[in-house]
Amino acid sequence: MVSAQFRCANLLNYDLQDFARFEPLSEIHGTQWHDWPTDPDTPPEDRHDFHMWLQWVAAVQLTDAQARSKAAGMPLGLYLDLAVGSRRDGAESWCEQAAVAQGVSIGAQPDHLSPEWQNGNLTAFAPRKLKELRSRPLRAILAQTIRHADIIRIDHVLGLNRSYWIPNDGSPGGYIRQPFESLIAIIKIEAERFNCAVVGEDRGLVPDGFRDTMRSHGFYGYSVLQYEKDDQGAFQKTNDIPVQVLSYFATHHTPTLRGYETRQNIHWCEKLAWIDALAADALRQERAAEVGAFRRNTDFQARINGLLAQSNASLVNVQLDDILVVEDAQNLPGTIEQHPNWQRKHDRQLKNLPAHERLRATAQLMNDAGRHNAGKG
Repeated sequence: MVSAQFRCANLLNYDLQDFARFEPLSEIHGTQWHDWPTDPDTPPEDRHDFHMWLQWVAAVQLTDAQARSKAAGMPLGLYLDLAVGSRRDGAESWCEQAAVAQGVSIGAQPDHLSPEWQNGNLTAFAPRKLKELRSRPLRAILAQTIRHADIIRIDHVLGLNRSYWIPNDGSPGGYIRQPFESLIAIIKIEAERFNCAVVGEDRGLVPDGFRDTMRSHGFYGYSVLQYEKDDQGAFQKTNDIPVQVLSYFATHHTPTLRGYETRQNIHWCEKLAWIDALAADALRQERAAEVGAFRRNTDFQARINGLLAQSNASLVNVQLDDILVVEDAQNLPGTIEQHPNWQRKHDRQLKNLPAHERLRATAQLMNDAGRHNAGKG
């Protein structure tokens, strides 16, 4: 994922200058820039230049990583992320004050991933302000991300249609309508300019017709297999998975393959008192029956990956967590300190990953399926 700091340093030089001013000022006054002096002193020149240099290093490394990926035979090179928003006390929020909403944060209502209200403490672009600026800040962010990748993921893509804002003063939150068609057009222009595919991540909680509209504009959708079941609770069959999607079993917000199999997410829901013991036991029994029926005396992970590999989906994603048989998800929505979100480190060194048995087997499975499907075409 491209950091919010790197995103602020966009194609226009004065934006990079603003970013390089913010960083040393935050070293002096702290990151809560709303509390800074009205006219802070000019930061030391050496610190300003240092942060300019860091941005150059980041750009060079991303460019090099993309070139190496393509040279190694990867058809789509880097897959980068456009986050749903930036930190409210971060560089991007300070750089783009003329375009962002003040006094609110992007959040989310309870859903099937978390029964708790979620306040992301993230900055939201204000539609009217963005229009007045001819969407320049958004175009710059898109361009700076897309230029280094062949495919990008738009986090919580429903935000192109509406976003949930939570006021600072404790007032009830609400959905704010966004200029959907205009935002789609802006993304398409930048994607075409840099020849980049776009995946829109949604959790299935989207208005009727939203997915059809996105696909009609050339965007790939999201298909998370553990939530894509028939009326009997069985996973989708190979031919039932749509073509124009990026298909996963799990994302960083959902149970990993191992966690799904061991019912680890149910344990967390019970531990956090989101469900009671009776409901937890019922869910465990249901999950055990579901996994047992699908596994059929074979490895659950291999069965899932085989289904994904043979599916109609144009794109398939396999998580490193699943390759390394990690039980806990990277993030549990609705929690901050209760769950080790984004803190776990893998016990494998990067240099040793190419020799990992499960990684090699999964890569072979996907490559064989790709060649087979190409032959059918």
